[in-house]
Amino acid sequence: MHAPSPLIISLTSFTLVVWALAFWRGGAAERWGAAIVAGNQILTMIFAYVVGQKSQGPIGLMVQMTLDGAAAGALLFVLLRFGRPWLGVAMLLYAAQFALHSVYLVGEIKKNYLHVLLNNLNFVAIHLSLLVGTVQHWSRQAKAARSAAGAPAP
Repeated sequence: MHAPSPLIISLTSFTLVVWALAFWRGGAAERWGAAIVAGNQILTMIFAYVVGQKSQGPIGLMVQMTLDGAAAGALLFVLLRFGRPWLGVAMLLYAAQFALHSVYLVGEIKKNYLHVLLNNLNFVAIHLSLLVGTVQHWSRQAKAARSAAGAPAP
């Protein structure tokens, strides 16, 4: 068994920090968004672990497309409920992810460096949008708490 690469460790750490922050300091929209993103990622990792090397082929791309499409659909419902701009960004990023997988599936292209790079960049961008939404909610709450306490706003 080999040790995970520093990239995998850093992406996983970043992901866990963003999810924890969203659940700790985010509002309902951020918590729902984090739950959807986390669920998608966890199901993807479980599938890759169970199937193993076969997850690199067309079946793996179909499963990833299905999970990404389901995540985008779930984020659409959260967006319609809460109307936060970061949810729209995350949803569009999942659509881009879906398109990436579909191009590789329809073109019968094996996963390569470009796929991994674009997939990881999109993954980071989705989590950055969740992080931005969480920080926005956190600052709105802090501003409301300051104004309720009668403190002058900066």
